[in-house]
Amino acid sequence: MQDKLVAKMIKGEENLRAGLEAKGVALNLSYEIAGVRADIGSSPIGFPVQNVVGGLRWSGSDDGASLGIEIARRSVTDSYLSYAGAKDSLYGLTWGGITRTGVKIDTSYDGEDG
Repeated sequence: MQDKLVAKMIKGEENLRAGLEAKGVALNLSYEIAGVRADIGSSPIGFPVQNVVGGLRWSGSDDGASLGIEIARRSVTDSYLSYAGAKDSLYGLTWGGITRTGVKIDTSYDGEDG
C-alpha cells in the first residue's frame, strides 16, 4: 500500500488585450491511498473571484476491466471571465469565476483476444 501526499502552489496569471488582468496563487493539497485520491484547493487567491475546489476519485481494475468514479468541483478555465472573474465598473457587480461540479464515471475493458 502506497500513500502519497502532494501540496502545490500554482501561479495563475490571466490577461486580455482589453486591459483586464488578474494575478494570483492557487493552493492545492491532495492525498492518495489504495486507489482513492482526494484533493482540496482554491482558485487563484488574488483573482476577483475565489472558489474552493477539489474532488474525490476512486479507481480499480480486475481481469482486464477497470472502473473509475470521480466527484469534483473544478474551476472552468475556458476564458478570462470564467476563470478569473471580473468586476463591472459601471454597476459594481462581480461576474465569472465559474466552477464545474459533477460526477464522472470511466469504464474500460481490455480483452485478451488478439
